[in-house]
Amino acid sequence: MTRRTATPAGRRSVALGPPMFSGVRYAVLVLFAVVSVIPMLWLILAPSKTGAQLQDLSPFAFGSIDNYFVAWNNLQSLDEGVIVRWTINSAAYTSFIVLASVATATLAGFVLAATRLPFKQFWLVVTLIAMLVPQVALVLPLFLEIKALGLFDSPWAYMLTSSLYPFGVFLAYIYFATSIPRELYEAAKIDGCNDYQTFWRIARPLARPLLGILAFFAFVSAWTNFFLPFAYSPDLSGTPGSTSTLQSTEFKFQLSFKMPLLDPVARGGPERRLAEIERFVTGVGARV
Repeated sequence: MTRRTATPAGRRSVALGPPMFSGVRYAVLVLFAVVSVIPMLWLILAPSKTGAQLQDLSPFAFGSIDNYFVAWNNLQSLDEGVIVRWTINSAAYTSFIVLASVATATLAGFVLAATRLPFKQFWLVVTLIAMLVPQVALVLPLFLEIKALGLFDSPWAYMLTSSLYPFGVFLAYIYFATSIPRELYEAAKIDGCNDYQTFWRIARPLARPLLGILAFFAFVSAWTNFFLPFAYSPDLSGTPGSTSTLQSTEFKFQLSFKMPLLDPVARGGPERRLAEIERFVTGVGARV
């Protein structure tokens, strides 16, 4: 037997299925929630313990509130409080990337979905191909472009290249092609709106859920990306991947197969960095 929800007269009832299946669904959801929360809980509790307590106490045991202040002071002592500058720079770069990515992806998706763009299918295929290309394969051509534009070792090198958002373009195309009736676009054209006015007055107000999703994914991608800043701005101080910081902490990136990623102590300018990127891309290709 199946349970049915009580509904007002004139409306169809919705079958919820046997109680057993509902219980299984809730159990699976709770399991995934616990698996997701446990690492975050440990991350919150770990700074409350000293190094010895991390080994002796339970992973979810609480140490002392004073250890939070000790951990913060230790962060502040790194390179004379560079962690604050890192945070400010990351917030500024990420804000620009999110705004640029959302704006370009939304406009491109609308053009593909609601306008008579020549070779529309071709551009859709190009967008899908761009989604499938690994990021490491784009490092070398993007680096050559950045070098040709004279943007090497500047914040614009990272911000402009990170604004490339093919996944957002395709997601926006799907939204504008399926979630908004085409009759609205046609009615706007009858009323005398051009393509830009149709987007700004009709599509944009109805695409707020899409804008939120695009902004979220763009933020996560930009905030957690440390490779591109290190590749395009190796000597840019105040960034988490700067050469000075890596040198002072005696840290060097390495891949799991023991191949050096990029030499953090190299200061040979764009030519030296270009040679390192070529060596890295060639090494990755040889191991794939």
